[in-house]
Amino acid sequence: MRAMQLVAFGPGDLNVLQSLVQTYFAEDDIPFDLPRVRTGLQTLLTDSRWGRAWDLRVDGVSVGYSIVGFGFDHEIGGKHATLTDLFIHKASRGLGYSKHALAAIEQACRDAGMTSIELQVENHNAVARRIYESAGFKPFDRTPMWKPLAKK
Repeated sequence: MRAMQLVAFGPGDLNVLQSLVQTYFAEDDIPFDLPRVRTGLQTLLTDSRWGRAWDLRVDGVSVGYSIVGFGFDHEIGGKHATLTDLFIHKASRGLGYSKHALAAIEQACRDAGMTSIELQVENHNAVARRIYESAGFKPFDRTPMWKPLAKK
């Protein structure tokens, strides 16, 4: 297989990326809140300090997309990336693209000064869990929690 290319999405790609995210969320049964997702994607695509969104390509053909957000956590060494989305199109699955995408994403995060990558995997997605574990990811002994903050 040829090298995985990470091609950055830019501000003009908002609708394309939104459509990809919506497809991924529907497949993985993740609630899709259009205004929230669109606002987040606009922020990401207009200010790379917050992370990156990439079209994953092999031989110039899109095989999926990925999104990482940048943050800070002293517990894991400072600047870190959160891999929020790694989606491979159905027609491209089972060909090793996830493994190659992870390696390319790791290098891009190193190049951006990140010290670690964190991710979440749906409990029901055993295939993804195996892929991540084979790439060296280990589960935290924690339950992720979140609370949306309303504007006051």
